[in-house]
Amino acid sequence: MKGFIQIIEVSIAALLVLIMIPLLFSGFTVKTDWERPELVLTGEYTVRSLYPNLTKIITSPQDAVRMLRDALPPTIGFGIYVENVPKNYIRVDCVCSDYDATKISEMLTPTWINGRWINFTVKKVNYTELTGDVALFVNFTDYSNAKPYIEDFLKSGKGVVAVNGTYGSDNNFNEIFGLKLTPGASVSTLNFRTYTAGDAVQKYFIGFGFDINLTQTTPDGKRQGYWWIWEESRQVNLTQNLIVEIEDDNNIIRVREGETFELEGPDNELHEFRVKKIFPPSLVLIQTTENEFVFKNFVQNENPVIGNSIVGSFTGVKFSAATENGTAIWISDFPKSDEYRTLLKASIASLARKYYVLSPLSKRFVSVPFFLVLGNDVTETASVKLLLWYSI
Repeated sequence: MKGFIQIIEVSIAALLVLIMIPLLFSGFTVKTDWERPELVLTGEYTVRSLYPNLTKIITSPQDAVRMLRDALPPTIGFGIYVENVPKNYIRVDCVCSDYDATKISEMLTPTWINGRWINFTVKKVNYTELTGDVALFVNFTDYSNAKPYIEDFLKSGKGVVAVNGTYGSDNNFNEIFGLKLTPGASVSTLNFRTYTAGDAVQKYFIGFGFDINLTQTTPDGKRQGYWWIWEESRQVNLTQNLIVEIEDDNNIIRVREGETFELEGPDNELHEFRVKKIFPPSLVLIQTTENEFVFKNFVQNENPVIGNSIVGSFTGVKFSAATENGTAIWISDFPKSDEYRTLLKASIASLARKYYVLSPLSKRFVSVPFFLVLGNDVTETASVKLLLWYSI
């Protein structure tokens, strides 16, 4: 009987050894049931305790990473994923000529919004080499061959912007950007469609505003630059007392940071603007305060098209000057004024709103979601996920 019991004991011991061997040689990576809720609780406590400072995830990502690293136990690894606000550094792949690549680089100046800078880098590429955050096609015509590469890029979760007139658009182009011809359309004034919370291009157009570089100094010590609005150049001065002087026909408008003023638009109506920010001595930022910004009419010579309009004419037979088809945005051949430059920047930024601030180093993590609200220039709501795992 004793021998039989010993056989059973040996069998049990052998079974336990077989069970333990994988654990011993796995680096103890097999997770137990309590680890997941423990990580979630740690993440939730960390978010609650740091919440007043967590907007740094958007405005100062490196500082946020250091803050979270100091707050979390050294045994826990973490990553940060953000949606619904643009990256601070956006890589633009430009399928264009050398000349257009240079002009686009000059247009995509750094942009200040809600306490942070958004920067753009432009790289000239072939349509078979798309790897950036956003692909930009400028005066491009070979959409029949490029379409498969564009579709793959869109399927990867990224976005495409095309800048060209509709003088000779083909079916592939129209299909990618959701356009159709509208014979008989005529244009009166062009403007944004009614702005809603989901209209990202309009939101960032309003939030970005217009940056006026002051590159000259007047004899009386003022800094001077020019604002190209509605295809007209207006002189802008910044006094030593930080008063902004804006040329308006034969008058001078004088405003300080945060104050509003009005200009007569191409529709012969008054439109309101605000001095958003002053960076003395060389930069003044101005933004529109209106949801339905008016653009000067310029599209008489193009083939009339209609799509999901960002900018268009909405009286009579409708006419589009900029559209969005999911993550594919088309912009007409706008005159090179500051509103066109801001529209281009807003379009690109609206397509670069899913990114890792810090990529996870493990595939076995828990996700602790929360929201951050930023507002001053325009309201932004960031959807953030803190990704946590045991590193040892």
